[in-house]
Amino acid sequence: MKISILFFKLMVLMTILYSCKDDDKAQILSSVEVNIKIDDNYNFISLENTTIRITNIQSGEADSTKLIDGTKALFTDLIPGDYQVQAYRHLTDDEKESLYGDKSTNIYIASTQNIKAGAIQDIRIYLTLKPNVEFLPTQTLTVNNFIYTYMDYAYFWHKEMPEINYRTQRDPEAYFYSLLKNPDDKWSFITDDIDALIAYFDGVSKSKGYSVQPYYLRQGSNQVIIYVEYVYRNSPASEAGLQRGDMIHKINGETVTDQNYQRLLNNDNMVLTLGYLDDSGNIISLSPEVEINAVENLQHHPIIASSIHEIEGSTIGYLAYSSFTASYDTALVNTFSDFKAAGVNELILDLRYNGGGRVSSAVLLAGLIAPKSSVGEVFIEEVWNENLKDYNTNLRIPNQSMNLDLSRVYILTTSGTASASEMMIYGLAPHMEVIQIGTQTHGKYYGSIMIQDIDQSTNQRRHSWAMQPIVMRAQNVTNDINYQQGLPPNHTLRDNIYNAQLGEIEEHFLSNAISLITSGTFGALAPELKKASIDYIKIENFKETSTPFHGTMITELP
Repeated sequence: MKISILFFKLMVLMTILYSCKDDDKAQILSSVEVNIKIDDNYNFISLENTTIRITNIQSGEADSTKLIDGTKALFTDLIPGDYQVQAYRHLTDDEKESLYGDKSTNIYIASTQNIKAGAIQDIRIYLTLKPNVEFLPTQTLTVNNFIYTYMDYAYFWHKEMPEINYRTQRDPEAYFYSLLKNPDDKWSFITDDIDALIAYFDGVSKSKGYSVQPYYLRQGSNQVIIYVEYVYRNSPASEAGLQRGDMIHKINGETVTDQNYQRLLNNDNMVLTLGYLDDSGNIISLSPEVEINAVENLQHHPIIASSIHEIEGSTIGYLAYSSFTASYDTALVNTFSDFKAAGVNELILDLRYNGGGRVSSAVLLAGLIAPKSSVGEVFIEEVWNENLKDYNTNLRIPNQSMNLDLSRVYILTTSGTASASEMMIYGLAPHMEVIQIGTQTHGKYYGSIMIQDIDQSTNQRRHSWAMQPIVMRAQNVTNDINYQQGLPPNHTLRDNIYNAQLGEIEEHFLSNAISLITSGTFGALAPELKKASIDYIKIENFKETSTPFHGTMITELP
């Protein structure tokens, strides 16, 4: 990567160590102040009429000479005799790093050229270079170098990264995001808390334990109402009695608006004022208010609901799955064990609130759903950049003992359905009938890996930063994906009716899917609403802004 040409005012302390017949002692003879231009490869460039001012420390006398060219300088009258010396040598990598860091660069020059009358047998000149630039902290440079090194090698679009010198970037986070390909890459991210990231991918984070969606109260209003989509088990939200369909219109006494909803929802400690809409669309407050506090290290169990329904000769299994979290793979298999024991022959997979996760968990789920005849067939192809082309691999549908051997599956989606969730749709489609119900998905078909910086000699982290850059594209066996948009549904249904709990047969999406299974017809069944039905404007992209790692497809090096 090239860098901009840099100008330095170099304060050079020159120490000449020499030996002669009468004196073997080292002596400091002169200091040099010079303006020097350095090119992209750290070579000195000749500057016409540039003066080097040399002061003999012993005598105090000054002398001036010209910079001859990019490789030599002529120094005169330092000590008796005529001689030329090499003015510099190429800096080593360590010296280059130091030149931009918080240390001076010590280099030396050796010469035995044109020694007069044998008076001087060897000259070794030590230079301490102190660039007149703002030094970056060593730790910042270490992190920036980590970012550049791995992005330049592993990033899927590494050839299209802008040319930015990492040695000049004071903010590592801003530097990372400046490298991403726009507008294609909306998903790569970096964090300075690797332990929190690892915990998050294991389903553990600081949380209140619910998922919510804000809406505008009415057209033209800035007032916002917030609906609870679901609640995690054993969480502050569940203990407070919150459930799907609860409507929040005040937090800590403040009426929620489009100006404050993010700030209010980010509070760790909240008092929620719930309410409902009357027939005129006015908010009626409920009491008492609900107090809820975030807790550290909350376990987010991704199986947020499951149920089995015997209807008109069909045994229908329903699974609401919020993330592909590998630490809960056993729970996923156990759920399908229950389905298999009950004789489930139709499956509704609810991925409306699933923003992605581990590719390995998606492969596992495919093995639990797909027909047995497809075992061993390609589920997903991973395509990496040319540096990592040896990692290009085919992920195949595994043999799972709890496999339901289905010929079709119904998958519920919203715009929040992303990444590994979308993989379930396009990965299974060549092998079975996939009926998608809801709205178009997010449109993310790229995978990332977590990269941290390990000192190979000590096997210890150099710092707490970690990157999650896009490194591969996922495609199905037919590669028939439009990478510029999400997956369109077979049957459109808006997720704006919170009339029942997930898994209950009356729930809007589930009831429509069951109708499609049992009668072959699909439409708005308009079940009796238990809580609320709204037709207001959803605040779009809320999940992306409120959930830091939404849309993550996490893969591993093969």
